[in-house]
Amino acid sequence: MKIIDFLMQGYMSGVHIERINEVITATPETESPAQFFSSKYTNGVSLELNNISFSYSTKYVMLSSLSFKLDPGEVLLISGKSGCGKSTLVKIILGLLPPTGGHIICNGVNILEHNIQSFRKITGTVLQGDSLLSGSLLYNISFDNTVSLDDVIHITKGLGIHEVINSLPMGYYSQVTDINAFLSVGQIQRILLARAIYRKPALLILDEATSNLDHESETQVIDYIATIPCAKIIISHKGEALRIADKILYLDRATSYCKSNIHNKHCS
Repeated sequence: MKIIDFLMQGYMSGVHIERINEVITATPETESPAQFFSSKYTNGVSLELNNISFSYSTKYVMLSSLSFKLDPGEVLLISGKSGCGKSTLVKIILGLLPPTGGHIICNGVNILEHNIQSFRKITGTVLQGDSLLSGSLLYNISFDNTVSLDDVIHITKGLGIHEVINSLPMGYYSQVTDINAFLSVGQIQRILLARAIYRKPALLILDEATSNLDHESETQVIDYIATIPCAKIIISHKGEALRIADKILYLDRATSYCKSNIHNKHCS
């Protein structure tokens, strides 16, 4: 196990224990209008990070004074070597890790000072380590076995996974426990993507969500993701996401910077 992985595992264990203690001891929160994020956004939300820093200790700084702005509808590609803090950054944005400094502003609201649950309700995510849940494939995508299949099928066709699901004996009602061994990792990734997109998120965050797809499948998925009307943050070590990126955030232990993707026809 790498030192960085060991540190992250230990840190996250502490965070989880702290979160459990907060849930046990906290009083129920009531959201004011300023804390509430609407689920109805034409082209997603704006997101601005100002001087975000994160460290495991005073001797191990992962992120230092990181800033960028993502406008509604824009696509941000996060790039960098393994261990430079890409996954850590999205965990901070989602409130899974507390930054040691800085602010995160979504549509003018500092989400670090308000109820993070409101923010999470408008996000769709596929993170490393995500997996399918017990239940049907339909439930895994929609969290509701009674929804109309039309909206679900529209998404799964766009992601190129509909034919695979439809070929199963029980189709969308197939139980994960019965078919999990027959699904490839890439197919599972596309089902997880369908789940994130079905939420109609204002912000879509994908951490290596296409890492196990072949080139043809990834091209189809990226092209479909580009049509989703929301802001997007994509971590990928592959090149396909670069085609749709408006901005590129490059992370490095020594220096980090964000720039416009001048080679992208969608970049103004």
